[in-house]
Amino acid sequence: MFNNDQPNVFQKFSARTLLPGLSSGTAAGSVKTRPELGKRRWFSRVGNRLYWIIGRTTGGAEGEKWKESLTGNLLNQQWRFLLEWVILNIIGYMIGSLLGATDNGVLPNLLGHTLPAKVAGDVAYGAAFGLAQAVVFWRYFPHSRGRLWLWVAASVIGFTLGARFGARFAPIIISVSPWVGILFGVIVGGCLGGVQWGAMRWLGVLKTDNAFWWIPASIVAWVVGETIAFGSNFSQMTVPLVALGIALVTGVSLINWIRPS
Repeated sequence: MFNNDQPNVFQKFSARTLLPGLSSGTAAGSVKTRPELGKRRWFSRVGNRLYWIIGRTTGGAEGEKWKESLTGNLLNQQWRFLLEWVILNIIGYMIGSLLGATDNGVLPNLLGHTLPAKVAGDVAYGAAFGLAQAVVFWRYFPHSRGRLWLWVAASVIGFTLGARFGARFAPIIISVSPWVGILFGVIVGGCLGGVQWGAMRWLGVLKTDNAFWWIPASIVAWVVGETIAFGSNFSQMTVPLVALGIALVTGVSLINWIRPS
């Protein structure tokens, strides 16, 4: 995943401290010496409850086996980040899709299907998923917390530019499905990833190494997402699937390429 020679927030905590209460003795108490962990996470409580149920129903040995699996494999820091990234992105994209970005959004319907209304929908869409992503970054990039509002702003600007350029030029260049969706994804992903990369590179957002890889990762992610969106005729029912595709590509890219510095 990461360069082992470079400490980063994903390697910072052992699995035992990620699930306080699953281990006995000093492991559970060590959370007090890490104020950045805050109070127990919801998945810690779920893990504790799961371990308790397994221990009661399968016996001590089997319970210990599941305990090792939970702490050593399933809920390590990289998997936690990816899980939270996917969930928060799906929520953000669903809210953004309901507000705008398509003709079925609330803002275009309220303001009329005009260019200003579409731009307002794009702004709402970018703000929704940008804010959702910033929530995840807040936990895993603590040194960038003071600048995460710039990530939301970059998401708004990048998506709005990409959506307007894509809507204007993609159907002119090619109108055959699925190629129009692929081209639209390249335009949106390129604009969004480019603006966000600029925020990383010059404004100190995320403070990451190898930030340039975010641009191709964003392009691939949006090609996947827009191919699904165009294939479903922008149905609201497929928004979670679109968000899942985008979140998986970008989440894996963050884990593998974009190391906290």
